[in-house]
Amino acid sequence: MCQPGKLNFASYTTCSSCMNRKLLLATILLIFTYHLAKPQNQPIEFASEQEARHMVNLIVDVVGLKPNFTIKAGDVNNAAAVISNGKRYILYNPIFIKHIKNAVKTDWGGMSILAHEIGHHLNGHTLLGSGSIPSIELEADEFAGFVLRRLGATLAESQAAIRLISDERESRTHPGRKKRLASIQTGWNRANTQIVSSAKTNHSTHEKESRENANEEVIASSYSFPKKFISYNLHLNALPSEKFHVTIQNNLVRVTDTGYQVIGTLIQYGKNYYLAFSTKQKLRVTPDGNILNDRGYKIGRLYKSV
Repeated sequence: MCQPGKLNFASYTTCSSCMNRKLLLATILLIFTYHLAKPQNQPIEFASEQEARHMVNLIVDVVGLKPNFTIKAGDVNNAAAVISNGKRYILYNPIFIKHIKNAVKTDWGGMSILAHEIGHHLNGHTLLGSGSIPSIELEADEFAGFVLRRLGATLAESQAAIRLISDERESRTHPGRKKRLASIQTGWNRANTQIVSSAKTNHSTHEKESRENANEEVIASSYSFPKKFISYNLHLNALPSEKFHVTIQNNLVRVTDTGYQVIGTLIQYGKNYYLAFSTKQKLRVTPDGNILNDRGYKIGRLYKSV
């Protein structure tokens, strides 16, 4: 990612590249070579600045903040966190983002690039006036790892873009690949610990409530959906402590304290499968079990019951 700093749009003198030109050209050539050798579907990219803003909103929502910067496509080599005339900007090169997303084959590549630049703003790096230095690049990498885990990315998905574009050796402005991947993992692990801890806290609270209400007819922790009627289990990233199943009749059920609720169905349309909640609201299920929303983001997983 690019160095944070102040920028005058009329006379652009601040270096905004995380890589030197030689590395950037080598990366693009590598990507084009791969796609010529193995034909792919139509390339995916930010369809508009509106989609980029949507990604920014997802990122800042994770840390409970509102975006106080503007996202714009700009004349930069990859992406940049900058300040101009007292205003903060995230600039991105749509062609670079397109290549990253296609190279790693998910939207997490573009998301991690934006998260890194947002990390520069939120950590105050753009106020230092120092440009890129290894220490602040590692802080931005750690922030990106934290955010992507909270959004549901795996560690490999969170590291994919940096693994592709970073230099193996450390430079005056950027740390080497090994340190950058380690920082992303630190942030990812921190978020994962929070998620696991939250799930345990919710479970402990439910157990306490059950003990306090043991004299009632229904105890919260006593109900378990019969395994013989379960075809698939469902995990949603945003609701890690909730239990969902797809039954042998293809009903989607949510297990509650006192029983279960039927909230949808698993349907097949052509060669594709969907979790349908109404005639207009449905989520796609990929052949490997990933659950995608209408924007193609992975929000959960469907896996076979054992």
